[in-house]
Amino acid sequence: MGLLLVAMWFRCRSLANIPGLNGDEAWYGVQAVEMLRGTTTSWLTPTGNPLNPFFIGPLILLHWWFEPSIVLLRSVAVAGGLLALVLNWILCRWVYDTRTAWISTAVLAVLPINIAYSRFAWDASQTLAATLAVMYFALAAVRFPQWKVRLLAAAIVCQVIAVLVHPTNIFAATAIAAALAAQWKPGDLVSSIRGSMKHPLVIIAALSICLFIGIWIVWLLCSQMPHLLEVRLRGLLNSNDILNALIFYPRLFVGGTIYRYIAGAHSYFEWPLAFDREGFGVDVPVFWLLILAAGIILWRSWKLASRKEDGVLIAALVLELAGFWLFALSRAMLPGNERFAICLIAPTAIVLCRAFALALPRNPPASRAALLAALLVGWFVLTDFHVHYFRFIEQTGGQAHLTFRTATEEPKDAALKYILEHRKPGETLIVAGEWWNLWPLRYLSMAEGDLCVLKPEEANNEAGKFAAAKNEGGIWYVEFSGSEALRKIEAELPKKDLDRHEINDYGGRPILTVLHIRD
Repeated sequence: MGLLLVAMWFRCRSLANIPGLNGDEAWYGVQAVEMLRGTTTSWLTPTGNPLNPFFIGPLILLHWWFEPSIVLLRSVAVAGGLLALVLNWILCRWVYDTRTAWISTAVLAVLPINIAYSRFAWDASQTLAATLAVMYFALAAVRFPQWKVRLLAAAIVCQVIAVLVHPTNIFAATAIAAALAAQWKPGDLVSSIRGSMKHPLVIIAALSICLFIGIWIVWLLCSQMPHLLEVRLRGLLNSNDILNALIFYPRLFVGGTIYRYIAGAHSYFEWPLAFDREGFGVDVPVFWLLILAAGIILWRSWKLASRKEDGVLIAALVLELAGFWLFALSRAMLPGNERFAICLIAPTAIVLCRAFALALPRNPPASRAALLAALLVGWFVLTDFHVHYFRFIEQTGGQAHLTFRTATEEPKDAALKYILEHRKPGETLIVAGEWWNLWPLRYLSMAEGDLCVLKPEEANNEAGKFAAAKNEGGIWYVEFSGSEALRKIEAELPKKDLDRHEINDYGGRPILTVLHIRD
């Protein structure tokens, strides 16, 4: 229980400043506020995906009552991460047993990628909960054949929800395919469908789901397939692709990808790999040995104990990995892209946990010793997260992407507060060229009615509108310190009349520069 409590605390700790507010997170917040105000907004994300209704909906409700803030923005992700643990406990205990439920819930709670994505205001933060539901309802259709039609229907509905959460969750459908292959003969399936079609509501639901899936597939083929095929062909010619998959698939679980992407650190589990090197560490062979052992255990459970659900579980993982490899390649597992691979977390973790539960010795002392060893590993994983995520960022400010570098007060929030404290009464314009600064400043400033945040080109187009603000010293510039955008602005502005304010990260390095022309 202590392990779960600490893992949940890590999901909530220092949300306001660790890591730095990402421009993609703030973009979602801006959409929520604009929807409340009834202003023009986008129903597609910047990458072209439909807005996740299960993410934007709660954000809109929260902003109905509260003003924009980083904690408010990330609270939906926290709720999604905690919901995934509750869902896993309930559904795993139903499909398997209490022991497997405890083990899998603890593992999902301590996995670094699950903790990190429970702290991000991204739609992918809900992927774990969505894919767990798909997997367990598909397994339940095999475990409880008397309810197979209803459970499979529930799995399909959950699959639709999962795709709405994030398109790459389409790979979770392999669990449904594996359940169908294991449970029904063609004649049985047809008769089951005919029996269900006697009910009008079932017919309407089935047609709606088929229509949705059909529209989604057409959209995928028209907009994404040419790009996917191009990437696939390039991958076939890339000799490093298989090597990257062998390395970064395990690092999705030990934290290697998330530490690199957000903090700029490495995991203890990558020993003896040097800090500034990439390649094999102890994590890679150990992970693949565990996967192999888990596959053998589940195979024997299926064949010797006639547990069809265990066979379906491993088949679903194998099919999902194959589909993911064909379309997404290892590049979707690399640091910065790992959100596309979160759909692999649920089936892989459940395969390992179910195998561990089956392999536990029947002798109580030996069983307790094995569980104690697993518990110690769990505490070591949380220690690794604390050291290479929280403490590393608090000591250095972060060594990864500039948007994640932070300080005691989140830099974009600090820049806005500095401007609000030093500006003169009247309309104020903030100009920010970088996406990573523009959207956080735009989101955090939405409670201020006389403050506008624009890109440089937008500010130039609206020069006449902000002429009074310019004449009265009401224009401020915010850019990353030392960036090309900052140098360009400094070259255009009169230096003798320029006020400059530096915002430092935890490590004392300048991260943001605020410029202001004195009137």
